[in-house]
Amino acid sequence: RLPAASVLPVLDEGARHGVHVSVYRDLDWFVETEDRWSRNESAITGLSPIPGPLRDRIQSWDLGAHKLLCMGEPAQIDAMMASIYDDHLDCLRSKAEYLEIVPAGTGKADAMQVLCDRLGIDAGQTMAMGDHDIDCGLLRAAAVGVAMGNASPAAKQAARCVTGSNDQAGVAQAIYQWI
Repeated sequence: RLPAASVLPVLDEGARHGVHVSVYRDLDWFVETEDRWSRNESAITGLSPIPGPLRDRIQSWDLGAHKLLCMGEPAQIDAMMASIYDDHLDCLRSKAEYLEIVPAGTGKADAMQVLCDRLGIDAGQTMAMGDHDIDCGLLRAAAVGVAMGNASPAAKQAARCVTGSNDQAGVAQAIYQWI
């Protein structure tokens, strides 16, 4: 979980850079106020955020949030990323306009290893697919890391191979090629 002491400075940086900050805790999605960013995310996910004062809400929780999603123009996200210094946080882009912030050590590669351990599968028998910076660790950790054709340059560099884009059924192409 993300402790309040780590989340509150991110809220401040979001306000300073004009970046929308969403807070995710268990199955709930919280926003200060709805705006074009939350409406767009709602259209993508089919979920509705709960508006209200984030600072008060976060300070009242015993267990913190599990993820922050910062949304803004790419230059705003660049500036915000450069201003966040906290060893308890992993900050990764999931697309040019999105910065996802999770507790350090809880990324996709860590999740894959936990899943492999639970299923008794060696990581050398895995394939992972991704399309953005947030997937780089996972693509490097899997035996076969596959970047989508429309992936970010960082994801393509982290992957073992590149498949077709999302619009070209790249996932199916990779499955047919490797599995």
